[in-house]
Amino acid sequence: FPYFDDSRAYYTEAMSDGRLRVNDEKTDPSYLCRDGDIITHHVHRHEPPVTSTPVTIIHQCDELVVVDKPSSIPVHPGGRYRRTTLLAILA
Repeated sequence: FPYFDDSRAYYTEAMSDGRLRVNDEKTDPSYLCRDGDIITHHVHRHEPPVTSTPVTIIHQCDELVVVDKPSSIPVHPGGRYRRTTLLAILA
């Protein structure tokens, strides 16, 4: 698993716990994926905390929003951040 964030041991445990499934069924590391298989990975994530400094809107018009935000707040969801993003805060 050279491109995954976690170790092979993590994914093996996730398979045995049923958090990593193929076609909504528990599987084991010996399973070989086939065309049409649907792989799901159910995880509970804790997003890294962001600062308590507020986001300030400096300018807003029909085409543009200019903000002053802490550097620790990502602009859009990605990686470890899904909820604590500038887009979520402004929504």
